[in-house]
Amino acid sequence: MLRNDRDGEVQSLLVSQDLGVPSSMTKPEQSDQVKLDYGTATTKEHHRDDHVKEDLLNDRDEEHQLFMKDGRRLHCLDVARIVCVALVAVNHGGSSWSDQFGLWNEMYVQQWVLQWLFVICGISFGMSSRNTPGYLGRLLLYFVIGVFTNWCAWVIEGLNWRDNIWNVVFQFWFIFGLMVYIICLTPMKQYLERISSRRTRSAEFSLTTGIVLVVVILLLVHFAFRYLLGPIMNMMFSQAIVVFSSIGGYGATFWGFPSNPEDTLLFIEELLSYLQVSVGSILILWIFPMVSNRLSLTNWLVLLYVYFFKCLEYRGQFARIIDGFDFTMIGLANFYLGLSYRRTIGKYMCRYWFFVLFVFALLIPPGTWGRFDETSIHDLSFRIRWHMVELILVVLFLSAAERIADSGIFTEDKLGWLSWWALYIFLTHKFIHMVLPQPWNWLALIMTAPIAWLIHGGSAADAKKEKALEDDLEAEKQKLTGENGSGEQKALEEEKQKLTGENGIEAPLSPSQLEGR
Repeated sequence: MLRNDRDGEVQSLLVSQDLGVPSSMTKPEQSDQVKLDYGTATTKEHHRDDHVKEDLLNDRDEEHQLFMKDGRRLHCLDVARIVCVALVAVNHGGSSWSDQFGLWNEMYVQQWVLQWLFVICGISFGMSSRNTPGYLGRLLLYFVIGVFTNWCAWVIEGLNWRDNIWNVVFQFWFIFGLMVYIICLTPMKQYLERISSRRTRSAEFSLTTGIVLVVVILLLVHFAFRYLLGPIMNMMFSQAIVVFSSIGGYGATFWGFPSNPEDTLLFIEELLSYLQVSVGSILILWIFPMVSNRLSLTNWLVLLYVYFFKCLEYRGQFARIIDGFDFTMIGLANFYLGLSYRRTIGKYMCRYWFFVLFVFALLIPPGTWGRFDETSIHDLSFRIRWHMVELILVVLFLSAAERIADSGIFTEDKLGWLSWWALYIFLTHKFIHMVLPQPWNWLALIMTAPIAWLIHGGSAADAKKEKALEDDLEAEKQKLTGENGSGEQKALEEEKQKLTGENGIEAPLSPSQLEGR
């Protein structure tokens, strides 16, 4: 990041170049030494100029890129994940109060909780150095532990778990879906990593031509999915879909799976309408970086394409499952490609947060009741307004995630153990809600916090490590910008002192200096 005195620093650099000591001001016996000093100073100035240019490029990158891939831990992701998981646990409480929390859409939770979770998962996948099998292995471990925990609750309560497999798995369909998404997105991760690492790119098309090319390809995809693939897939998968629906029980029926072969064609056509959005987004991420150097503009095209269909086309319950893939992909792509002018957008969204909330209240008036994230929205006007709020909240996270939390929450207050607490309640909250009556279930969830602290919060080693890493990064930045008395800053000060009097008063200029200026 550029420091506040960058303009002054650049100006000092230019002044020191203009005020090179001419031979007419030196004694003959000193001329060789002065020439040597002048040459050395010029070399240092060129090095400083290179650092200034590098910092300018870094500052430009941070305008569009939230994740600079410099090794620091992004505490904003931890905080957002903890808050989202806690709200999921509240919403699954099974009481009238917890149900009303979601039905009244308090704090607009329907439009950001799961969306942010999937975006964070996509970002985390991009950040991870694990290979895909290792990444999937850890997710599979969570899935097995969680499903077994839920199954124990069904057995303890004496419920018919055999006919309700979908609800036995329950929140861990999130993990299952994420594993499928990771498998599908692995080639995209490799491609985005290769594209984003290129320092120079050559584009054969203008920006307008590139956008037109992408639009034409998306139209072809739309017609193929709408009119060609439906009958073919119905012949191949209709019977398997009906069997899966019977195994899934009530949960599968709730999410729109057909119970007879006559309804499978409509279900497949509806599913394809969702999948074409995902396929189109993948094509945007693949094609646009090949025809344009504006990589950070790519994700704006993806967001506009996704929400164009979200706003204008009817979407059933099953669309929520496909939405998870889209948000995971958006998180992954933003990690590598960034989002054009995200820092400026985030700055003003946070500065005028009260205006943003006012716009939300106009679009979704207080008192609006219903789970619109799980059911279909038939009214076009309300569907557009509902998804506009969702889009704004997604852009808010992608643009201003680093403004969400102070890193001192983890480095100074030593609350890093809350990340483990969030994992524990995600794995166990459904079991606790089913087995324990009100209000003991809530007390049990709260008591998992001190348990997590006893296990993971007793040592400050992780916090010290994070603090040391941040200090090293800050020192490196100061070194590059010439702050805190670095060698280059001292060299600049010595050069300026040669050109000034003892008390900091500038020495008189000779005619040759005036001509040089």
